[in-house]
Formats: sequence, structure tokens, C-alpha cells
Amino acid sequence: MTILDGFLILLGVLIILFCAMEGLVRTFIMLVSFYLATTAAGMVTLATNAMHSIAVTFNRVAGGSGTPNMARAETIAFAGIIIPFFIGAYLLSKATIPDTTLPKLHAFDNIFGLLLGIILALCMMAVFYNTWGVAVSVRWNDVQLWARMRFAYMGAFLRPYMHQALAGYRGALFLFGLFRYPPFLIPQ
Repeated sequence: MTILDGFLILLGVLIILFCAMEGLVRTFIMLVSFYLATTAAGMVTLATNAMHSIAVTFNRVAGGSGTPNMARAETIAFAGIIIPFFIGAYLLSKATIPDTTLPKLHAFDNIFGLLLGIILALCMMAVFYNTWGVAVSVRWNDVQLWARMRFAYMGAFLRPYMHQALAGYRGALFLFGLFRYPPFLIPQ
């Protein structure tokens, strides 16, 4: 078990507990928000990847021999969009619809929120895990830090389960099936 496993388990438990407290409707809004955030971040990543292709072409035309590495830029772009978008969508939903409880369901509102929260937690954990994998897929300048982060990724106990969860979530992201999936949605 690596530190990445511990972080993913903590993230998953916190999300599930939070969703159980918020109830079914708010959790559904959060799930849709995460889906939209993943789609927006993936589109920006694909645009960044296209810019990488242009940079490689210009580098070759200019007589350069190396290939510019865009993994770090893609990781920052992906995380820099998905996290604020998701948090902003949650805060906006909280401000516009302050009370989303379903009184007729009583305790089942929270139970259904918990069940939907498990799905949200698995999707978020899988995307975070794979983003970590993309970030460590290329050697960094600080080789010691890179080696520790890569070991945490490669040695993670949850690795096969996160790949299965990501494969399930990818099926819902049908828009990328028309083009191609960004690296964050392809198991590393």
C-alpha cells in the first residue's frame, strides 16, 4: 500500500460521507458537475495536445532534434480546470438551490445520496489516480521526487480497481468516443 492508496481511500470516504449528508438531489448535481468538468477539462487537454503536435512540427522544421514534452502542461491544464469547475458548480448549486432535501423520502434521501456518492467517489478517485499516472509518465527534473511519485503510482494496491472504475466512467464520456480520449481518461 502506497501513500497514493491512502490518499485515494481518504478522498473516497470523505466524498461518500459528504454525499450522504447532502442527499440525493445535491449528489446528483455534483455527479453531473463532475461529468461536465471532466468533459471540459478533457477538451482543453485535447487542444493542448494538438498544440503539442504543432510545436513538434515547428521544432522539426526549425531543425531541432528534441521533442517538447507537454505532459506537465497537460496535467496542469486538466487539474486546473476540473477542480475549480467542480467546486464552483457545487457552490453555485448551493447558492441557487439551498435546500435540496426530499422530505417524503426521509432517511432514504441520505441513503440514496450515499449510493450515488459511491459512484461519484469511484469516478473521482479513478480520474485523480490516472491524472497522477500521466504526471509521472515522463521523467521530471527532480529525479528523486519523480521516482517516489512513480513508485506510489505503480505500486498502488488500488491500481487494478481504479483502471476498472475508469473504464466504466469512460463509457459515459461518449463525446470523446467521437474524437479520441485525452490521456487522463486512458489507463496508464
